[in-house]
Amino acid sequence: MNRDGCKGTNNAWDDQKNWCIDMMQFDGTPKGTLGGINDIDMWKDFGMDKLATMRNTVECWEKNGGKEGSPGLLTDPFKTNSIPPCFFYHHVWKGPRQQKNRGWIKLDQSFAGQSGRSSWPEGRQ
Repeated sequence: MNRDGCKGTNNAWDDQKNWCIDMMQFDGTPKGTLGGINDIDMWKDFGMDKLATMRNTVECWEKNGGKEGSPGLLTDPFKTNSIPPCFFYHHVWKGPRQQKNRGWIKLDQSFAGQSGRSSWPEGRQ
């Protein structure tokens, strides 16, 4: 996705990496669709910086070799505006979305934790 297409409620353009970060959900069923999380705008509802929270998640994933990390703590949270490392931690998949109606991501084999997996959800082509 290019910068112009990265304007949804649940995605943010990252100038540092020149990519769109998108938060998606999948219901886990064989015919389930892959899509954005539309039930809440957590950034607006909770006053969080969208790009900063998404970067926090991606950085945590990369620093932990493609696995969920443990949430970090700040020694004095009232003296900083930064998010503790791995404050937001969950699976991160990198690659272009394919066949939007079925919904799957062709995984980038060079990204942390994706080697040997071709798609997410698994088995979709």
